[in-house]
Amino acid sequence: MLTDEARDLLEGGCALIIGLTKADGSPFATRGWGFDVEDPADTARVLVRAADLAALGVHVGDAPDVPIAVTAADVRTLASVQLKGRLARVTPSVEGDAERMDRYCDVFIDAIVEVDGIAREVGERWRHTDTVVRAWIRFEELFVQTPGPGAGASVAKVQG
Repeated sequence: MLTDEARDLLEGGCALIIGLTKADGSPFATRGWGFDVEDPADTARVLVRAADLAALGVHVGDAPDVPIAVTAADVRTLASVQLKGRLARVTPSVEGDAERMDRYCDVFIDAIVEVDGIAREVGERWRHTDTVVRAWIRFEELFVQTPGPGAGASVAKVQG
């Protein structure tokens, strides 16, 4: 089960890195936006650039059931978690997803500007207008990734 802290982190405006594996076994990473945990809390959706998934041969309507890792880090505190599970399906974005992504980017970029002192326009480079899709994830395990002695520890197996 996701902890409340992990859920808050994942759904906030944190840095989200999505890790998958290409058909040849090589790693592939991209960014995600607008992570939302569903009920039951062993499933979530995250917005991902359609072009990134297409590069893996994954398209809207697919149910690839391939391993996926989502690493989330809070820019201000460096608190971080990693969820491991399966990419269950890919669906088109729906009304409201663009706004969800914008809100997510606003919080993320605000944090980068505040912490790193960079110009807002530099942070805006993370915002894009490419087509996004909904990647549906079924969680299997949650890990602590916050730097320190507990980094890498399994928090829990996620029970459906």
